[in-house]
Amino acid sequence: MRLPITEMPQVLEVIPSDEFFAECYLKQISVTMRQEAIKVAIAAADAGKLIDLATVKARWFSRSQSQR
Repeated sequence: MRLPITEMPQVLEVIPSDEFFAECYLKQISVTMRQEAIKVAIAAADAGKLIDLATVKARWFSRSQSQR
């Protein structure tokens, strides 16, 4: 049988996690995701995988109708 731990481990580092820190972190992730999406879209366009605006609008319209 193991003995219970009687000591708490030492804290090595405290990372601040206030509202400002969280907002900055989320903005950084958002920018990174947006940049990655742009890279993917440019690669698709270079490969000739393009669709017209009418198709995009139709897909968005059908998507919004199915969520109701």
